[in-house]
Amino acid sequence: MTTANVEAMIEIGIPGSRALVRDRRGTGSHFEAVVIAPHFTGRSLVEQHRLVYQACGSRLKQDIHALQLQTFNPTQWESAEKEGTRPWIWQPELNTT
Repeated sequence: MTTANVEAMIEIGIPGSRALVRDRRGTGSHFEAVVIAPHFTGRSLVEQHRLVYQACGSRLKQDIHALQLQTFNPTQWESAEKEGTRPWIWQPELNTT
């Protein structure tokens, strides 16, 4: 499983979303993802994560051993930008994979 595969699954499964994924161990089975989606607005963190898990479907049980998530709606994402608290994936000096 590649990071591009995981990104595509999420973005297809959650229309209008943007997913950026990195392989935490280089094994193709342990991933970390940042997902921004309008569908997350008004939903709890648990509900947001469930939407991502649903988008990954059976691959989450078969090919993906671990998936660490950070989820944002667009307003939260904009706030994180203003506060300088965006996750690792948008900080090139930290993104080595």
